Amino acid sequence: MAARHLSIFGWLLKCRMRDEDDSDVIQTMLSPTDARYVEKQRKHPVALITRIRQVVALEAKRGNLNPGSHRSLEANLLELNRIYGMCERLRGSPVPPMYSRHTSRLLMFWLFSLPLSLNSTSISAFVNVLLVMVAGFVTLGLDEISMQLEQPFRLMPMQQLAGSVMLDVADAFVERPPKLDGEEDIEGEESGANLKAPKYWTD
Repeated sequence: MAARHLSIFGWLLKCRMRDEDDSDVIQTMLSPTDARYVEKQRKHPVALITRIRQVVALEAKRGNLNPGSHRSLEANLLELNRIYGMCERLRGSPVPPMYSRHTSRLLMFWLFSLPLSLNSTSISAFVNVLLVMVAGFVTLGLDEISMQLEQPFRLMPMQQLAGSVMLDVADAFVERPPKLDGEEDIEGEESGANLKAPKYWTD
């Protein structure tokens, strides 16, 4: 169960940062009970972390996790929570619109006054026009890039990152390493060569 929750963390984070609907991912990957719980929460990625922490605590209580492994898993979950918090701060703290508008107006004023300044020099009209075109192309391009960087999650390849996270989880939980020489078989454990990742993890 923890593997399913962890595998869709990247997808839910992508949907959260881009204001997209994540109900299909939740209902496909999680059980009905877990899906209802996650969808009722305001922040779906945090709900996943909470559910994974609940599973880890239960396994530790049953004695299936030693104290060192328990602390390591808790530290990793705290790191996921910290990463989500950083993403939320980036998303919730864009550059004020007035700053962007003022910068654009100042840039346009400078571009309109540039030909007049160059006209007072001894350069030809052709060079004047050429310099203004180059300056306008560079400065307007930088202004457009700065406006896009206000919302970095629209530019980042989050689709590929989320898919990579899911495949990494499949590699860690589904594809078990082969037994060492002399290692005894554990009752109920299948050989790593006989396990196959679910179809939705390999598409």
